[in-house]
Amino acid sequence: LAGFLIYTNPNEIRIVDTNGKGDRLLVSGLQYAVAIDYHLKKKIVYWTDSKIGRISYFSYEDISDLKNNRHVTLKAHVIPNIQFHSLAGIAVDWISDKLYFIDDDTYRIYVSNLDGSNLKALYTENITYPRALAVDPLQGYLYWTEWGDQSKIVRASMDGSSKSAIQSDEMHWPNGLAIDYLTKKVYFTDAHAKAIYRINMTGGEFTNIKSGLQHPHDITVHGKRIYWTDWQAYAIQSCHKVNCKEGGKIITGNKTPLGIKSLAPKHQPKAINPCARNNGNCSHLCLISPSKENDKQSTSYRCACPTGISFKSENVCHS
Repeated sequence: LAGFLIYTNPNEIRIVDTNGKGDRLLVSGLQYAVAIDYHLKKKIVYWTDSKIGRISYFSYEDISDLKNNRHVTLKAHVIPNIQFHSLAGIAVDWISDKLYFIDDDTYRIYVSNLDGSNLKALYTENITYPRALAVDPLQGYLYWTEWGDQSKIVRASMDGSSKSAIQSDEMHWPNGLAIDYLTKKVYFTDAHAKAIYRINMTGGEFTNIKSGLQHPHDITVHGKRIYWTDWQAYAIQSCHKVNCKEGGKIITGNKTPLGIKSLAPKHQPKAINPCARNNGNCSHLCLISPSKENDKQSTSYRCACPTGISFKSENVCHS
């Protein structure tokens, strides 16, 4: 499965073939770009900048143009009403068109519309040093990593209603996090253990699939392979996602690669949007949630109000 990887180093957004060929600059002049994600249908790439506490984005016409046309200069735009001291992970809900991201200054998980409007602090308590974030709108769950005194992987409802640690065994610095939607597995890196692990969607089947790395940071799944960035190796590396055989570096350079994402349709499968009809009759935010028991749909939804605004009635927030 041929494809592309988009990745950040502190000052740039770049794109490269999954075989390591054709590494190309897309955006330069950034302060400290850390995490990256995209909305395939809308053709927008988003990233967080930890130094300026902003989320930026660019739009593109076609993935192949992005890769092949060396004369394209992409204009980066800053989302105007998202301003924090420092940001970490970001995840795009491509089903109901939301941004989820981590404020790593106050240790909170936020959600907003794609344009930054209707900003809501979704999870605010008992979170320590959150790093990476991934979203599964097919089932209604968010996943994030925490360093803290008790490092862990957390699974939480996308509507803000509940969260729980699903894995904390032998963990130190869980950095990157990626969901394989085809096999329903979660992959994560641990920079202290210098390893990559795999679990299922509820935290079971804990498996070490690769050890002896230098400083693995972010990770992404593409087809039958995983790709990760390594700070100390100044490299993007890859191996087979089942047993991590047929591995190797696909690209090395003189800059530190940070965030990485596979740019591929299979990474954002189609699904029913429970908020599609009239925004779920919600006045502001319609957030995907896990389905209730015995519900035939795989997801449900819940109305929510932006931070600082309360409900006036069941689905309507004070304007």
